[in-house]
Order: sequence, then structure tokens, then C-alpha cells
Amino acid sequence: MMIPPRHDARQPGLIEAHQVSVSFASGGLTPRRIAALDRVSLTVNEGASLGIIGPSGSGKSTLALACAGLLRPNCGRVLHEGVDVYASCRRTRSPHHVQMVFQNPFAALNPRRRIRAAVARALRIGRRASVGPKRPEEFLEMVRLPSHVVNAFPGELSGGECQRVCIAICLAAGSRVVILDEPLSMLDSIAQEDVVELLLSLRNERHWAYLVVTHDLWLVSRLCQEVLVLGDGRVVESGPLGRLLEEPTHSLTKELLGAMPQRWHG
Repeated sequence: MMIPPRHDARQPGLIEAHQVSVSFASGGLTPRRIAALDRVSLTVNEGASLGIIGPSGSGKSTLALACAGLLRPNCGRVLHEGVDVYASCRRTRSPHHVQMVFQNPFAALNPRRRIRAAVARALRIGRRASVGPKRPEEFLEMVRLPSHVVNAFPGELSGGECQRVCIAICLAAGSRVVILDEPLSMLDSIAQEDVVELLLSLRNERHWAYLVVTHDLWLVSRLCQEVLVLGDGRVVESGPLGRLLEEPTHSLTKELLGAMPQRWHG
């Protein structure tokens, strides 16, 4: 089920997935293939945000990795600005303009390297795309961190600060698309609100596109205009945020809504 693009159909989306399927080999005495994704399609355009929700094991993170260029599908196509990510075996990593912010910010950063080194590496990767700031301290200031954080190690920072560093890395890499895989689940409520406000401001200022993978409807309600619901690796429902939250049609969507805390209503 395709999320229809909201721009000139002749222009490709920043990220497109067309009939993407991913399966893994099971272990045991009788090995078999287990489908993690089954013919999933989506489009995310500049400045837009698409939320991917579903229960555990529904294929959300598998879809995120495939869209990031980090997990080759068994069939189907993933396009970044119209270019097939997996068409060439040499393109084994996501290009600089598509970056991921992971659930655990501490695991995403090398604990033995100062923050300066992490941001500087991203700046080297995205040098052709990056305009404006050229020093790691400036990117940290853009995500509302004091410049002295540049000399810290990840273990010296809070979870919220580390997640801001990960967002600064996306800025330094010249990202146009940021894939957020449960970005708030390890943060307290105050840090969650701060990070969401930062993501909203960057979308407005940088026209970032977000692919938001989460079980948290509050995050979806704050960031996303469109929602795609996965169940057992398949799209069971998709559409505008307001319609899915207020008038869900599929039983799985209704079940997810019923299990969610009520803070998303605010």
C-alpha cells in the first residue's frame, strides 16, 4: 500500500520503497525462511514525516534498516532521490544524506572517542553536501548543546545529550532524510520533549524528512503527518495521522490505540 506523494509526481521522493520483502533463515533441524517484511511500499518527501507503527516483531526496524541502505531486501527496490540503493554491490552503506538515529544513543557512539571526533567524522563524510558551519562545536550549538561538550566522552553525557549529539552528526553529514528508530525510548519525559522540539525546529529550518519507527503514538502525533501500520511484516492500514488516530479501520490499529498511554491526545 503506497503512501501517495504530495508533490509533483515527476519528482522522486527522498526515500521510496517499492514492494520490499525481507526474509531471514531460521535455525533448528528444519531450516526455513521467515518473512520479516512482505511487499511493503512507502514514499517520504522533502519536509514530510511518515510514522511506522506496529507491535513488536511486526517488521518496523527491519523496514528502517532496509530504507537506510543497511539491509538488502530479498526483493523490491529502495530508492534515495530516485537512485536504487542496492543496484550496485559497491553501495553497501547509506549515502550521507540518509542517516539513522537509533534507540540507544550510547551504543551509537564510540565510548572511546570524544564527541569532537564523532562529529568531525560525519563532517568529512558529508563535506560536499554541508554548507555553513565547519567546526564540530558549531553543530553542537545548533542542537542546543554547549560547545564544551565537544571534548566529552559519551559516558560523561546524559541520554538526552547523547541523542542530541546523534542529531548533530546528522547535521554534519549533510542529511536530508533522518530515520528515527525508537529515538525516545531510553530518555526521560523532559528529555523526550526537548528532543522532539529540536526535531520539529530542524524540520522547519532544514526541511528534513523523517521516517519515524516507534510504538509511541505520542511521538507520532508530534512529528508525523502520515502513518503506516505494520502487522506481521505487512501494511494493514495507512493514511493521514488524524484519520488513523480518530477513525482507525483495522483491528490491529484499534488494538494499538487501546494499548497506548493517553498522553498522545495532548
